[in-house]
Amino acid sequence: TDFVEQGFALFMSPINLRDIKNRGHEIAGHTLSHPSLTDISAAAVRTEVEASRAYLYFLTGAPVNSFAYPFGNVNASVKAIVRDAGYTSARGIRGSALNTPSVDAFDLYSDCLTTETTLAQVAARIAEAKADRQWDIMCLHDVLLFGGDNLTVRPQRFQEIVNAVRTAGVRVVTIEEGRALLRN
Repeated sequence: TDFVEQGFALFMSPINLRDIKNRGHEIAGHTLSHPSLTDISAAAVRTEVEASRAYLYFLTGAPVNSFAYPFGNVNASVKAIVRDAGYTSARGIRGSALNTPSVDAFDLYSDCLTTETTLAQVAARIAEAKADRQWDIMCLHDVLLFGGDNLTVRPQRFQEIVNAVRTAGVRVVTIEEGRALLRN
């Protein structure tokens, strides 16, 4: 939400966001200013979480059900505030763990791909999830042509990841769809 709110040209505009939503992608809350939610007051967490959800709803006209904790930082208080704000799920960053039906809906596992992540590692995670009938949430924090940090993926690498997913024959689903599939 923070990059949409501030209109960063390298990220996306509200028009881009609506276009992505209209193409079937899920839009998740991520706060207004990207603070570490475990380092600010409960009142500030509530403002960040609720305002993010309201603003994204305003922009898209669609419910905002999922949340991504900035930096993956979460504790019981933050989870409760996110739940009370009306979200139905949230994800942190939990390395190599895969999601199963027993995973807390407000502490879903995801793995942020970095500049060092190899295609072999991506393929191995897909194969593991597929073999165990579990769910892997791949986090691509930034896809940028220039600049960024260790969480930035270049467009060419992004396309290679998309091709690896296609080759593996797995479905790409939203958080809401993934949770529903886990329950079945």
